[in-house]
Amino acid sequence: MSIRDSDPGCGLRAPRAGHVRVVLLCAALAPGGATGQDMALDIIELPPRVLETSTAPPVIEPAPTQTIVVTARKRPERLQEVPISMTVLSASDIAERQIDDIDDIAAQVPGLEFGEFSGSGQVSIRGVGFNLISGIGENSVAIHTDGVYLPRPSASNLMHDDLVRIEVLRGPQGTLYGRNATGGVLNLISRPPPATTELSAGILHGNYDRRRVKLSAGSGIADGRLRLRASATWDDQLDDVFINLEFPGRDLGARERRGLRLNADLALSDALHMKLRSFRIDETSNGYHIEAYRPPAGSLLAPPGSFTADPYTHRNNDRGLTRKTLTGGSLNLTYDLSEQWSLTALSGYTRFVFDSDGADADGTSLDLFRTERLNRDRTLSQELMLAFTGRRLQWSAGVFYLDEAFDPITDALLDPVGLTGLVPGPLSDRLGAGVAELVESALALEPLAGRLELRLNNAALEDTRSLAVYSDMTYLVVEGLRLYAGLRFVDERKDQVLTVRQVVDGTDLGITNCRQQRSQLHARPVTGRFGVQFLLHPEVMTYAHYARGFKAGGFAIASCDDRYAPEELDAIELGFKITWFDQRLRANGALFHYRYTNLQVEEVSLPFVFVNNAQARVNGAELELLLMPTPAWTLSTHLGWLDAVYTDFANSDNAESLLGATLLARPMDLAGNRLNRSPEWTLGAAIERRLLLASGARLSLRLDAVHKREYFLREFNTPTDRQAPHMIVNAFINYRFANGGVTIRGFINNATDEAVLGGLLGVAGFKAASFGTPRTWGVGVDYAFGS
Repeated sequence: MSIRDSDPGCGLRAPRAGHVRVVLLCAALAPGGATGQDMALDIIELPPRVLETSTAPPVIEPAPTQTIVVTARKRPERLQEVPISMTVLSASDIAERQIDDIDDIAAQVPGLEFGEFSGSGQVSIRGVGFNLISGIGENSVAIHTDGVYLPRPSASNLMHDDLVRIEVLRGPQGTLYGRNATGGVLNLISRPPPATTELSAGILHGNYDRRRVKLSAGSGIADGRLRLRASATWDDQLDDVFINLEFPGRDLGARERRGLRLNADLALSDALHMKLRSFRIDETSNGYHIEAYRPPAGSLLAPPGSFTADPYTHRNNDRGLTRKTLTGGSLNLTYDLSEQWSLTALSGYTRFVFDSDGADADGTSLDLFRTERLNRDRTLSQELMLAFTGRRLQWSAGVFYLDEAFDPITDALLDPVGLTGLVPGPLSDRLGAGVAELVESALALEPLAGRLELRLNNAALEDTRSLAVYSDMTYLVVEGLRLYAGLRFVDERKDQVLTVRQVVDGTDLGITNCRQQRSQLHARPVTGRFGVQFLLHPEVMTYAHYARGFKAGGFAIASCDDRYAPEELDAIELGFKITWFDQRLRANGALFHYRYTNLQVEEVSLPFVFVNNAQARVNGAELELLLMPTPAWTLSTHLGWLDAVYTDFANSDNAESLLGATLLARPMDLAGNRLNRSPEWTLGAAIERRLLLASGARLSLRLDAVHKREYFLREFNTPTDRQAPHMIVNAFINYRFANGGVTIRGFINNATDEAVLGGLLGVAGFKAASFGTPRTWGVGVDYAFGS
């Protein structure tokens, strides 16, 4: 293996005998990818077998029709030769399209959906995603930064800066990526240190008084054997997005973000190479927007006048303060045992802290429900991989170990009376004699005329140890026909110590309480993939495979001994990748069928939160097209069809009742209902125009849009669970001066100001909703020296 790790732009020495150094663009020419004359070049070293199986010339000039190299299978391969449905975004794409978070990526990538609720990111691919929004559970789309796994959903929306490439893999990736990759994988790959001195700086100003400053510097020293790169980002949004109509000064949406990164590459010898990647991201915001959303008529917990119908205003009585800190990095050591054999050791570390103070969780002007959360997570991982690269056989085998310590603490303050301060009088006057008697009996309390503050405290210590052994291979049977297969054996143990308490004025009510309750889960799944890849023509590649993915089970933290089973997903996919007319026309497509076992879905019945397991199936199709009629024009489109439904599932919905009491909610048969965030049809299109002006300056103009049919954010598929059909339109302009050092950029996202639901939670007698970002725009200037 001649590439040191998952970054193809980091060769440190002259090519060895039999190898050729090739200039390649790490940019996506599939729909959503980059094009153009001015993309950053990476120099990588490819062994003879790559050159022998490629129709591309050994040296590629920086023209719009460039080969794209990806590392989806942890080895460098050309995008159009990888039998995986995937999209790649280059450094040029990231800069020109102002990609700052996963929500921006979702607008560029077919099948990818993203929303956010109460600080937790919800990522899904092809309808397979994260359905637990109360602070527990793990992602269904595995997110990696420089090969290091990020386990917490609350950290998924902390987008990393200074990236050279983003890879989005669709479908289960159980062999090489293991646990929690049932929906797919999102790889974030940082810029490698340069061989020569590079300096860059950028400033941006946008609406909502957004201000961003980026700085980076890098250079090679010691005759290029040591290379360093450092970058820093300050990104503040000072004005609030969501305006409080009732409590001035309690608006929501302002945030401050700080990012630091340090990368180092060191050639210890001709055969031994070291790569260090480290980062830290800090984000502070004045709380997350949650609004009572379309409650049933006469709702006792969300009466008229306590909320608004405008998605960008609210009446919340409190806003709280939220802080997130993500620190981590990786150390990659690669030793070339011979021309064909290499040994790689990848050590990873992440630490994540999520601290939320006094957030309004009911979304009304009443002081009904407030939450405080403190989640701490520390993850250590170690991977050792042996790889062989031959003309007919590419093979790798490895051992992976993960140790995660997760400590979630949730403190919820609840007024079960519900309407204190709005309707005076005893409890029976407010709720009716029958309901009041039920509540008083459940709480074992006397009738109350004033406020009753019930504190729900959940504290857990959760430790996960996962050991995996895997092997992956691709074999050239005859010219044009390859077989590929992989298996992964996992032994995973999860231990939890849980304390659940319900307290009123220091008195423990003892409602299903537990103290230091110890629980354990042990799973030994087998995941993998088997497929065939066939060239119908040198420019037409087809593939078919079966794959299995696994997502870890776990424990709910709001109720005692509530275990939920691991998810398993069996997938069959048929696909093709076509490259015609010297790469100026590309067509990629796939048909897929998923069978979902034990899909993890949440049931909220305050004061309890349970997790249930469901069965589901997914059928779908995708088509991506890219057309470059001339070097100055790029047209792209993608079309997706998705039929994702529950096949066996019953759950209780307390959000549609007037009070939402657990005893009043009955389980409903949800078979045939659509999975969350799975629009039946998605259509995206983009047009890009690049001009070389007489002055030598370069101008690029891009307009893209994505239209989605209706989808649902809860499994009950009620009218108020529905996100209506909508279209998101974005526009970008980039002007690079003739000297190439200064670039002026402008953008407008969500130009038509579509209000899109970001998350929806059925609470008790009503729903709490969050919304995505409204129209944003900005203008910036970048300066680069030496790059």
